[in-house]
Amino acid sequence: MCELVLAGDDDPMIPSVNARVMARLIPDAQLHLYRGGHLALVTEAHELAPVVHAFVD
Repeated sequence: MCELVLAGDDDPMIPSVNARVMARLIPDAQLHLYRGGHLALVTEAHELAPVVHAFVD
């Protein structure tokens, strides 16, 4: 099973380096860095939903 790690490249709460480390430590993880910060998962859902949909599909 593959895991998806989503992270913003400008997140002051959780720096993207954490996502890079997490993706390296999880076998077969797929990393997707998006432009934006922590709330982009909500405010930019229209851009990130296709990424999640493609991963799940």
